[in-house]
Amino acid sequence: LKKEGDQVAQGEVIAEAKSLFGLLTSRATATLEGTVESISGVTGQVVLRGPPNPLQSTPTSKAGCWRWFPTRGWWSKAAAP
Repeated sequence: LKKEGDQVAQGEVIAEAKSLFGLLTSRATATLEGTVESISGVTGQVVLRGPPNPLQSTPTSKAGCWRWFPTRGWWSKAAAP
């Protein structure tokens, strides 16, 4: 029913499987609101990505200056390695 990149709402049917000559139908519903990230052609696993969670790009603090270390992230000037 849904393809990669499609938007989904929580509780919406995203996949359907029919068995026993079409007599039985199983449906999978979205557990969260977001986007269909990928669908496995082998297992049928569907990965959903939730809505983006924006983060502040540069930290600020009363402690003073911060410095970016690629392997450690943001460190305050006083605690920098």
